[in-house]
Amino acid sequence: MQLMWAMPGGGGAGALPIVQAHGGESGHGSHQLSAVWTCPRQWWLRYRRLMLLVKENGWRMSGTLIHLALSYRYAAMMEQVPAWVHEKSLDEELEHDAEGLGDAGKARETIATVRDVMREYTWKYEGEPWVPVAVEEQISMRLGDMREARAGEDKSLDDVVVTCRPDLVVRCPDGLLRLVDHKTTSDAHWRDKDMLPDWPEDGGSYRVPWQMMLYLWIARHHMGQAEISGFVINRIKRTKGWKSGRYDMDRHELRIPVTFYEKVPEIVRATVAREREVERAVERGEKPIGLPWACHGPFGPCDYVDWCTAPTNRHRGALLGQPVLKDDDEELPEQKYKIVKRAA
Repeated sequence: MQLMWAMPGGGGAGALPIVQAHGGESGHGSHQLSAVWTCPRQWWLRYRRLMLLVKENGWRMSGTLIHLALSYRYAAMMEQVPAWVHEKSLDEELEHDAEGLGDAGKARETIATVRDVMREYTWKYEGEPWVPVAVEEQISMRLGDMREARAGEDKSLDDVVVTCRPDLVVRCPDGLLRLVDHKTTSDAHWRDKDMLPDWPEDGGSYRVPWQMMLYLWIARHHMGQAEISGFVINRIKRTKGWKSGRYDMDRHELRIPVTFYEKVPEIVRATVAREREVERAVERGEKPIGLPWACHGPFGPCDYVDWCTAPTNRHRGALLGQPVLKDDDEELPEQKYKIVKRAA
């Protein structure tokens, strides 16, 4: 099966064939791969037990909805508009996803902010230099196609499927393709709240961008080194500047460190092996270890900090919304998590 990324003005002759890997285990994305090193328990709860928040965080929902609106914007600009654009309108999708906030008032407020952001985005990039080639399309490959097992290594890892879903693939004025990742942020992490922080000369937190390196490696494997020139971060401030009254936004091309980029297959293989170690430990009856330094990060607490700090199984049952017998004077938490079924 081939995934065809339509080229503007194209059709069959102008399409870019991306071979999707089949068979083997279900896809491993960049976030799942990094999570097992961040905290094995967090990885287990999210990607194996499939335990999710009942109500989504407000700041995360805001970013999700802006990503959704951007996907509709760029999909509508394609020569061959994807079918999903016609299946459900952007307004319907925004309202459906915002229900995850669990508060109708917050949902309306968040959607209004998203529309405000998109009006400014459309105004700023009215003469859009990017020609969209693909929007939210998943590509994947077998780990064995990245690098086959060597002598003494676990050959079963060769069938593990690694996936990526770039927010956007565009053709730029220089004729080359670039992958684009939309990054939304508020004003909580720097002192000057009016504008985005200056882009650091060394790339700052994007100096060694794991997600982008993996995406580039997989895309270039299928399309060739020369076709995809690099990766762009499309920054959008999702809160208005208190002086300007506007949403700041800019774009920056990443410098990918070759020393790490060349090691992507090794990093993925070592990470999947680590996942297997955690799974085998659970099969032996051991609990995945929780790492306390992962309980709070730069964007707030881990989703599972309440679960990991719950004093009793009754508290954990209450967090999952299960009927729980309790003592008369015992206070139990409201439901915070739900277990979702794995897609067939």
